[in-house]
Amino acid sequence: MNASFYPFPPNNTQEWTEKIIQELKGKSIESLQIPLSEGIVLSPFYTKDNLPPTLPTLHRSTPTWENIFAIEPTDFTQLSSFIADGATCFFWKVNNWQSLPTEAAKYAWILESETLPTDTVLLPSKSIVVCDFVAQHAAKGLVLETSHWHNLADRLRKNTSKETKLLGINGNIFHRAGANAVQEIGSILAMWVTYLDQLTDENIPIELLFQHSTFHLSVGTHYFLEIAKLRALRYLTHFIAQQYLTTFQGSFAIYAQGNLQNKATIDEHNNILRSTTETMSAVLGGAEGVMIPAFSQEDKAFARRISHNINLILKEEAHLDKVLDAVAGSYYLENLTQQVIEKSWDYFHQIEHKGGFLKVIAQNWLQKDIASEGGKQKNAIASGQKTWVGVNKYIPKDSNTKVQEWAIEPLHLF
Repeated sequence: MNASFYPFPPNNTQEWTEKIIQELKGKSIESLQIPLSEGIVLSPFYTKDNLPPTLPTLHRSTPTWENIFAIEPTDFTQLSSFIADGATCFFWKVNNWQSLPTEAAKYAWILESETLPTDTVLLPSKSIVVCDFVAQHAAKGLVLETSHWHNLADRLRKNTSKETKLLGINGNIFHRAGANAVQEIGSILAMWVTYLDQLTDENIPIELLFQHSTFHLSVGTHYFLEIAKLRALRYLTHFIAQQYLTTFQGSFAIYAQGNLQNKATIDEHNNILRSTTETMSAVLGGAEGVMIPAFSQEDKAFARRISHNINLILKEEAHLDKVLDAVAGSYYLENLTQQVIEKSWDYFHQIEHKGGFLKVIAQNWLQKDIASEGGKQKNAIASGQKTWVGVNKYIPKDSNTKVQEWAIEPLHLF
């Protein structure tokens, strides 16, 4: 090939640093660094010298992902039309368990509830049940009883479908409470380990618990950090699994969803863009499925359809479903992922050293630590230090609201 295609000689980190210092004309290179609340400092540039010594596999098993539609029982008659619109999986927040329509058995489901389904409820063969009573304990103050563990263990023993997953870990509660990425992952890991320890005490084989484990969490607005967050969670769940079972070689499914906390209630069309970047973070981070809430509460059917189309555009136009791991090898993202892994692992160890997830919840330590972080973020938004277009900046002039308050859902204090 013609050498003119390679007119620039390779440069090392030192040469880049010297050139940047020269261009800064007296300012320090540290002035370009960005500190994050996770204890991570973002550098102004990255080179191959910043790559971790080894690059773990941090992607889902297939290039594509589930386009998850959230529905209500009143939507059950429209399942086939939702499939035609691009849905590949349905999410139902169950208040009262009931057997789904016969047609529903053909589709994939995520079923979230505060109670386990009874034996009389017929679940679709490909369904994920998120009945995380430990999360309910942390978020709402549910009193944990021995029967919770017995009933879940009994349900696990009775299950005969390998496509039915009964141990969905609900990490959404931490994001809603204001946790940063490191607090989210560390808390999710500690909560999962609580289940593994309690259920193995119920004589449930660890292999069966791994087979049933799935992880559910929210994605926020920090584009690259959210990518790193999901990748770090995949690595650390695999690492923990190998501590229980050295021969473990699998991977755990991660399902992500956008959240309503950072969405504008006045200039709602901003939410389409915000949801798009959140979805891209989830997809590039390796999520097996993404659920996007309606961008507006006005004309909800239309708003829901537009939000659902984000997944379709990323597949059919951006072709993100054609690449297994589009961010692999990125100097910046591999380095950021490694930092999130290390910080999250330290946070998980901090919880474990204090006696484990249930103990730090009983002592209100975790609630206060996350609330402190949430308060800082809330103040940053209120003061304009952190910009959310349509929420605290560039609000329509005809609006009487100057700054939209960021609503958090604090964990329960005991």
